[in-house]
Amino acid sequence: MLTVQDYEHLTQLLLTHNPQRSDYILSESIQREFRQMRLDLEAFLQRLDGSTDITSQPSTELSVDQQQHMHSSCIWLIQNIDISIAPHKKLPAEIWSEIFMAVTPWHIFFPPTRRDYWLLPFETPVTPTTAWTLMQVCSRWRQIAKTTPELWKDVTISSRCKLPRDNWAGRIKPLVEASCEFLTRGTQLLDLWITIDALDLWFTGEEESVQSFIGDTNPIRDIISSASRQLSRISLNSSWDLLPRFFESAPLHFDSLDSLHVTLTSLSPFSREFQDMTVFSNAPKLHRIYLRERVDSNSSFKLGALSRFHMFQLPWGQLTEIHLRGAWITPASCYTILSQCPGLSDGEFLVSFTEPDVPMLVPAPYPTNYGSLISHYSLQSISFEFDFPETGSSLPDGFLSPLALPAVEDLSITTELCSDHGIEHSILSLIQRSRCTLQSFSFIWNKDGHRDHSIVTLDLYPIIASLSSTLNSLVLDSWPISRTALRLAVQESFLPKIAYFTCDVRSWECLSLFLDLVEARSRTHASSLHPMLKNATAWFTRPLEINDFSKQVKERAKIAMETAKEDGRQLYVGLLFSSRQTTLVLALY
Repeated sequence: MLTVQDYEHLTQLLLTHNPQRSDYILSESIQREFRQMRLDLEAFLQRLDGSTDITSQPSTELSVDQQQHMHSSCIWLIQNIDISIAPHKKLPAEIWSEIFMAVTPWHIFFPPTRRDYWLLPFETPVTPTTAWTLMQVCSRWRQIAKTTPELWKDVTISSRCKLPRDNWAGRIKPLVEASCEFLTRGTQLLDLWITIDALDLWFTGEEESVQSFIGDTNPIRDIISSASRQLSRISLNSSWDLLPRFFESAPLHFDSLDSLHVTLTSLSPFSREFQDMTVFSNAPKLHRIYLRERVDSNSSFKLGALSRFHMFQLPWGQLTEIHLRGAWITPASCYTILSQCPGLSDGEFLVSFTEPDVPMLVPAPYPTNYGSLISHYSLQSISFEFDFPETGSSLPDGFLSPLALPAVEDLSITTELCSDHGIEHSILSLIQRSRCTLQSFSFIWNKDGHRDHSIVTLDLYPIIASLSSTLNSLVLDSWPISRTALRLAVQESFLPKIAYFTCDVRSWECLSLFLDLVEARSRTHASSLHPMLKNATAWFTRPLEINDFSKQVKERAKIAMETAKEDGRQLYVGLLFSSRQTTLVLALY
């Protein structure tokens, strides 16, 4: 039985609001006293409610106002007792961690920011529950959140608001210090965006060096070094001026690093080609490198070729994937990379045949007579994009000659050709020399509109015919497929295993044959020998003449696209036409 003193003590405790806090755990004895107090309060409320009934006689000498006050006080005490002895307050930290992981996004941003600009117009802006908001509730939640590694596994640190160059080093310091503190909580996947507001400096014409306004700071290294041993993926998108400082700094211990993603930006007036990547020389598990160069669309130049990329201090022997998108390397660099990466299975290379210092004008020298055949037995997927000079002789036909790729299954070629360029013979020789079994072949011809009239038509049919029996995917962009090839495919003697097909067609007859192929490989007509055509695209250059046959084919294409959608297949027929240097793609209907 509680005494008057017990009631006073418990009431005073509730008035401090400490028991109501999530991190304030009451002792078992106090919890029992609160439960007894709650029962007594409920009984007292029942008596009060009975005394205010108009049909009953008053059982107390309290006035009506006093009874209402006592009623409100009892309700408040009961509600706060319920909060204080709530079962969730006794939950173990492990359970709270699971709850936190269930209610928070998989990705966390720093500095904390709302992502409302990702919402669709009809969606309501909300502030998501993140580790940052959970840590502001109480000290217990803060401690649990800080010791739950999964909440900090995937982090983006961004200063994309462009810190002003005035005292830039001082302004970036708080971000670096805070990042170093929380990355050690369990971050494995790190996206890092740090930029310098150099555009204003460019346009004002001020001649200052990067050193003059950022000092000796190396913020990328300072942030990453605190968690380098635990990071499995690093994605960097930063000013070109900051990246060399990090890349060329002393090696860090990347014990768990598996993939490295770097976006290079050429906007800064101080941009220079970095010379090495020594910082990653101690990364025993690094297998994947993705290097992408983002060039300003208003720029009239290309950043210099990465002529020294193959000389960087990287663990080449263990790399399995290298993707260079927009980042050009030289032919010699490409040869060396293939030679020193015996375990490479997936490669994407942009090879430039122009001089780095005078892009698009002067052909660059490259080894036309490479000393020995480069046979690569692990490479399963290879993509080449070639950049040729506007002046000079024909395509450096010897580039593919030293290569033999017997394990390759996926081959992609992207190029822009002038009138005297030929490449189909080199590709066919590579395939025959490699004795490979290709399942996927892609040829993308980036034609220049104002020179289309002078470009000779390539003959890719011998290549496709040699691969016909094994191809599962075929992409022919800007090369018109012949009616003979389409008719053979419809008869199932050509491309019997094709499931993904993109081509150009130049006549209504060819478009009709393409639709025949789609129908022949539909869900109802496909077989184990001739599988369903899951994804088909035809870019159609429409002839000027319009007749009854063309109208029928056009209507048939519309129906075929609707039928494919109902069957769960992808079919698209697009209208392709050029106007000077602009290519427009329109739906057929």
